[in-house]
Amino acid sequence: PASHRRTIKHPTQIVTECPADASWLANSDNNNPLLWAMYNVGVTFSRASVSCFRIRRVWLLTLLQAANCAAWALLAFTQWLARAHADAPLYAAAAHMVFVGFMGGACYANCMYLFNTKPDIPERYRELGINVGFLFSNLGIIAATGFVVLLKATVLSKGALFPPDGECP
Repeated sequence: PASHRRTIKHPTQIVTECPADASWLANSDNNNPLLWAMYNVGVTFSRASVSCFRIRRVWLLTLLQAANCAAWALLAFTQWLARAHADAPLYAAAAHMVFVGFMGGACYANCMYLFNTKPDIPERYRELGINVGFLFSNLGIIAATGFVVLLKATVLSKGALFPPDGECP
C-alpha cells in the first residue's frame, strides 16, 4: 500500500523504497548479513555432520536443492516477503537460509568424503577426483559471485527495483 511507500530524494535521483516496516530486521543493511550468517550456520553444521553420518546418495541432495530453488522462485514470483509488511517472513527466510546452507555444505562434504573413501573409485583417481571437486566448487563460487555483481548492477539495482515513480508491491 501507499502508506508503506517512502520516497527518498538523493542529490542525483529520487527512489521509492518499500520497507517491510521500520524494524531493525526489515532494513536490508541488517537482513542481508543476517541471511548470509544463517547460510553459513547451515554450511558449518552440515560439513561437520559428515563425522556423525554420511549421505551416500548425494543425488538426493541435488533434488532437494532443485526443490529449494523452485521454492525461492515461488517466493520471488509472489513477492510474499515484500507484501507481508512484517518481520515474520524475514525470520522464515533466515530459517530457510540455514536449510540452503545445509544442502550446499552436505553435498560438498559428502562428495569429498565419497571421493576419498568409496571403494568403486580406483586409488589412482582419488586425488584427481578431490582436486576436480575443489576446482568445480571454486568455479561455482566465482561464477555465482560474478552473477550477483551483474544482477546488482542491472535488474536488482535500487533504480530497477524502486523506480522514482514506482509502486510498492
